[in-house]
Amino acid sequence: SDSRITNDNATVEILNGTPTPNLADTFASHMRSQGIASERISTDEYADGLLYDTTIVIDRTGGHDFTVGKVAEWLSLPDAQVIAATDPQAVPFLDSLYDIVVVLGSDVEVDYSGNVTVIPTDPAS
Repeated sequence: SDSRITNDNATVEILNGTPTPNLADTFASHMRSQGIASERISTDEYADGLLYDTTIVIDRTGGHDFTVGKVAEWLSLPDAQVIAATDPQAVPFLDSLYDIVVVLGSDVEVDYSGNVTVIPTDPAS
């Protein structure tokens, strides 16, 4: 694991915005394996019952750029899907108690080894 992750000390909430069971837990396991402490991760498998087409990472508090970058890297997330608290898309998540909110959408895929990654929707032209 990376000591910079530990030093960044960010808290992360993972919401499963898909019908796939236990997706948030699957990604949380990967994050723990990368050095984010269990007590700094929260999962919600129901995301208030809402379904999301697109995975987004909300940098809710700012100041945890390293962790935000690593989460995006682990998910193979395009930069456009990493949003700041000032983005209108972030509004429903601003009451979260966590520094970073990960909303897993139906653009994610879990491979045989349990890696959760975003599948690009439009192939590069």
